[in-house]
Amino acid sequence: WDITIPISKFPLENTKNRYNDVVEGFGGPALSATYLLGKWGLEPYYIGTLGNDTHGKSILASLNSIGVNTDYTYMINEPTTESMILANTTNGNRTIIAYKNADICQKESYLLSFNPDIMLFDGQEYVLTKKFLETYIDCISIMDAGKATPNNIELAKKATYVVCSKEFAEELVNQEFNFYDNRTLFDIYNKVKTEIPGELIITLGKYVCLYSKDNRIILKQIINANVVDTTGAGDIFHGAFVYGISQNMNMDSIIHLATVAAGLSTEYLGVQNSILPLDTIRKAFYETR
Repeated sequence: WDITIPISKFPLENTKNRYNDVVEGFGGPALSATYLLGKWGLEPYYIGTLGNDTHGKSILASLNSIGVNTDYTYMINEPTTESMILANTTNGNRTIIAYKNADICQKESYLLSFNPDIMLFDGQEYVLTKKFLETYIDCISIMDAGKATPNNIELAKKATYVVCSKEFAEELVNQEFNFYDNRTLFDIYNKVKTEIPGELIITLGKYVCLYSKDNRIILKQIINANVVDTTGAGDIFHGAFVYGISQNMNMDSIIHLATVAAGLSTEYLGVQNSILPLDTIRKAFYETR
């Protein structure tokens, strides 16, 4: 559950600050992507754990309202994970302070009652994800790789597609991107690619997206937007990426769709408010080609 406070400048330490506006709603990588897929007319399942509290019940109702199947969503008697977000509306940067109870996780290792076509996972449920990857070998698997932990690296090596963050790439190869020298972008991409067997896409926040096609590395610019809050843009990118895969779009179109959805999302506060209708994204998709 995200509580987003819009600010014009970051508060100083050891001061009291009062703000008049607040935006609340769900957040989190897999949950946000699942909501997008439901809103865009697919029939996704959300597998995760929510607290059986006001926030958890509100999230569950939001998912059900747009056709997300929650048969494998568990409600437990613990507080739902919360994040307090300070969104600097002058530049779009955000600072997140998150609380997660250690009990908010899958308690069982199980199989599904169906064979999934596509699976998006964010590395939060290592044991269950590993079991799914080893069981549903014909399923297209997409990893949202945020941090280069040993477990995440192991899962990434099993995925069909890895859409990783700047941090994952830098941590994996122990090298930082230099956005004033494109050679470092391509160098790091090649180094990460030697570690990741599947197709690799690296998202670099508000800068660019890197992917490969016909043995060439392509640098995709993010669309121009009036940025007020970048929270959830990466999650929305992943959701739109899954949608593109489900529609058998070519990779250039998938990446463009994802960058459009992510870019436009930054014009709104909070994640839930930032997941725009498919018709809106389609219009912008064709206008920016």
